[in-house]
Amino acid sequence: MYRINICIAVHIWNITKTSPFTFDMARRIIPPLTIIPFPPPCILYNTGRIPTMTTTEIKITANRIPVLIGKGGKTKYSIEKKTGTKLTIDSDDGLVGIEGEDAIAVLRTTEMVRAINRGFSPERAATIFEDEDMMLDILDLSNVCNTPKQMERLRGRIIGKEGRAREQIEDMSGAILSVQGKTVAVIGMIDQVKNARTAVEMLVEGLPHATVFSFLDRKKKEAKFDMLDYYY
Repeated sequence: MYRINICIAVHIWNITKTSPFTFDMARRIIPPLTIIPFPPPCILYNTGRIPTMTTTEIKITANRIPVLIGKGGKTKYSIEKKTGTKLTIDSDDGLVGIEGEDAIAVLRTTEMVRAINRGFSPERAATIFEDEDMMLDILDLSNVCNTPKQMERLRGRIIGKEGRAREQIEDMSGAILSVQGKTVAVIGMIDQVKNARTAVEMLVEGLPHATVFSFLDRKKKEAKFDMLDYYY
């Protein structure tokens, strides 16, 4: 004679705003508690999971679409392989759809696409994946320039002759910069981005390059001392 043991069918339902399937529907289809005769001491656990997809969409400028796709789709494929996401690119209207099961991967991929759109090469934009604390910051310069000529002059101050000012900011802050159109995009760790952004804002205010570089040098030394204090 068999004893009656409890067989619990456990189903984990990950419900998203895009899914029409509800927990009540799942409960009606699969009762949460089912009693089935089993030879003791057999207890069956049946776990299941409905895969969920996170999707987002971002619009980029037409001239950056070829950069995102790459020759023969090489860049697009590389991003998908690296992140586990799928990119859908509409070349006509510049819409880029990003889809994946890992919500964090979708978020980071979106940041990479934004970085490419703001002038970074795919290789430099990919530094966003080097650390979970890496971030992208975008400064809008349009509110401080009234004419295209003013904007051009301001970009020139930030970039410097043959790109030396930008390179100096990158070297001293640890962040990387892209100056394109009406924006300055910065990628780096939180403190790196903060210092690089402050340096750019100082240049926008008209402060001399020497003053800006002195500020960055001081911040670099402070960071070094803080690290020594942490370890010693």
